[in-house]
Formats: sequence, structure tokens, C-alpha cells
Amino acid sequence: GDVMQLCSALLRNTALSALTSLRMRSCFNLDEDGINSLAAVLPRAAHLSSLQNLDLADNGITQPGEAELAHALVAATHLSNLRSLNFQSSQGLQGAALGMALR
Repeated sequence: GDVMQLCSALLRNTALSALTSLRMRSCFNLDEDGINSLAAVLPRAAHLSSLQNLDLADNGITQPGEAELAHALVAATHLSNLRSLNFQSSQGLQGAALGMALR
């Protein structure tokens, strides 16, 4: 679906190296497959090292999905510039704590 295509584009398109914000708020209603795809891409997309803001709010991300993303973000050491992570209104309710851990 749309998330798989976006993830593929994020991984392949090194022209996104200047990307500082990625806003996916309410636009995909990420399911587990979408979260898994995003989590698989983030550690491998070293060209996204300029990313500072990742907004995944209002997608109903579950607690397992949040955990998957958390592991991906820890593995994505090139994302050291990431300062803002928004999981607001996620079902897992851990997004705020994970976002605070980035500060």
C-alpha cells in the first residue's frame, strides 16, 4: 500500500538527505505492516541523518508498533539529530515517553 511505497522511496531516494521533517500525521492510519515497514527502513536509511522531526500522530499505533519503532530508532544511530517524535493519540500510549527520551 501507500506506506510500503513511501518506505521504499525513503530507502532508495538519497536526494532526501536534506530532509529535516517527516510528517505522517493522520495520513496513512498505519497498520502493523506499515509500522514494520517503517521500522525496517529507518535503520537502513543512513541518508536520513538530517531528520530532526518525525510526526506519526493520530495513526492509532499500537503498543507493539511503538516498541518496534523504538527498537528501530535505537538501531538507527545515524538519526542522532532527531529531536522530536510525535506519537500523540497512539493506542500504546508510550509515544509521549519515547518522545521525551529523545530530548
